[in-house]
Order: sequence, then structure tokens, then C-alpha cells
Amino acid sequence: MRGFMNTLFRQPAPAPGCLFVHVPKCAGTSVRAMIEEIAAERLVLDYDSYFRMEQDKRCTPILGNLLRPETVPDGKIIYGHYFPVKYLGDGTAPAAGQPALVTILRDPFSRLVSHYDFWKTQIQDTGHYLWRKMHEQDWSLEQFALSPEMQNFYSQHFSQISIGRFAYIGISENIDESIRNCFDVIGLRSAMQTRHDNRKAGKDERTIDPGLRRAVEEFHAQDYLIYNYAVARFHSGAA
Repeated sequence: MRGFMNTLFRQPAPAPGCLFVHVPKCAGTSVRAMIEEIAAERLVLDYDSYFRMEQDKRCTPILGNLLRPETVPDGKIIYGHYFPVKYLGDGTAPAAGQPALVTILRDPFSRLVSHYDFWKTQIQDTGHYLWRKMHEQDWSLEQFALSPEMQNFYSQHFSQISIGRFAYIGISENIDESIRNCFDVIGLRSAMQTRHDNRKAGKDERTIDPGLRRAVEEFHAQDYLIYNYAVARFHSGAA
């Protein structure tokens, strides 16, 4: 009888936590605003990005994460610019204990142009070593896009994480479907219209040298691999 009563009144298991990586200049500001309106009580912000460190200085904290990842609280959505290895570690935890991982990406060239334009408009020192270098040396778009520090921006953020670990990767060029599917994975339902809180008014009218685009596609080949995987796997009927 006691066993029956314990079963009858047993509390349901808490919903697992999940990870939503906000890659800079990939519609993340709009998504964050939507989550704040839908489920603010679930949202935990983490904008402590290792990208603010020079690449050789990231190894120590990443090693610490591989060995001792931080815990994702039950039911919470960790959202921000963090590297997912911070919470996933080396992937040896039982599958049942692993949080769902989602993100939204953008054509790497378009993302680089947006990132460059955004930083160019930031006049006050942000404290970011690369922002400071870019302004001190007055980089052109080409210098920025082909700099070693920016090479394969997505791959840098996903350090030590298999691309197959993502439950879903949205693309900003298909933003409505991408947000809807990301929300499905992390347990949100919304009839809200997609927001575009950080989108520039008007269209960039600059003429981009086709040669620069080709150079970027070659220089950022790993990022195009990740982006094209997302397009094929999740947005071309292959899922």
C-alpha cells in the first residue's frame, strides 16, 4: 500500500534545462526579447564569452570546462554568447542528463559584414581586445573578415563540441521557422510574431567585391561547413 501511495503522489520529474547559444549578429537580440516575454522565469543570461580572450588564453578555461562543466539548472534556458563546452564538458555525461542545445546561424559572410559594421559604430572602448585592435589600426572590412582572430567564428564558439550535438540549428535567412523550431526543442510555444529588435533600418547599399566574398568563403571554410550542414540537415527536408 505504501508503495502504491508513493507512486500515486510522486512528483513529476522537473523539465531538463537547455542551452540556447546566441551567436553575435544572428538575430539573437530578437529571440532573447521573445523569451523574456514568454518565459522570463526560465531565462538565465550568460554573456561571459571566451571570444573576449585571445585564442591561446582560452585553453585554460576550456580545459576546466571539459573536466568540470557547469550545471544547467532544471527547467532553465541558458542564453547568451557563452561557448557551449562550458555546460557540456567532454560529453561523457549520461545522455539523459545532457541539456538540449540549439542556436541560430547566418551566412558567414553576411554575419561578418554585420559584425564589422556594428563594431565600427561603437566609438567607446568596449574592453574587447579585438575591437581595440580593429579601431587602433582602422581596419577595412577585408582586414576584419580575413583576420586570424575572426577566422571560422562559429568553429571558435563551438570549440570541443560536435556539430551533431545540436538538437537544432536555425538559420536567420529562414528566421520564422528557425525560431519556431528552436522554441519547440526548448519547450516553448508561442503565437508571437517574430521580432527584429536589432535589425538596421534600410538595406546596406554597399557594393561588395565578389573577390572578397570568394576569399571569405575559402578563409572561413569550416564555418561554411557548419552553416551548410544546418541548411541541409534542418532546412531542406533532410531532418
